[in-house]
Amino acid sequence: MNSNHIVQAKTIGYVRSGTQDPDSEKSLLEQVSRIKAAGVNTIICDFASASDVDRQGLKILLKLVKKGKIGKIVVTRWDRLARSSELCIELLDTFKLSNTRILFLDQGEVCFSVKESDSWSFLNSIFQKQNC
Repeated sequence: MNSNHIVQAKTIGYVRSGTQDPDSEKSLLEQVSRIKAAGVNTIICDFASASDVDRQGLKILLKLVKKGKIGKIVVTRWDRLARSSELCIELLDTFKLSNTRILFLDQGEVCFSVKESDSWSFLNSIFQKQNC
């Protein structure tokens, strides 16, 4: 294959806040700042509840993951992506199938190419802390 045709999956940040009030906007700006400090320039943003599965930004993120355009997602904490166990499982399955790594700035990185039990043990500890 010609190296000119190789498309490298990029790293994308994801931030979410439940409302658009001033405190939530401050939280969102802090998330963006931390993700940019981690070297991520492209960030998808949602103003919606974590239990809302119909978030526009999350839909865009998942579409890009399924197309193989994202190699790594950076979020501050797991609860920025989801709080319900159903959505957690759906996201994990999607990330695993696409071999997308997830970096939680407050909790560590999940790489599904490593030994599966290690990733699931790590995620299980996050779920227990987040009541996911």
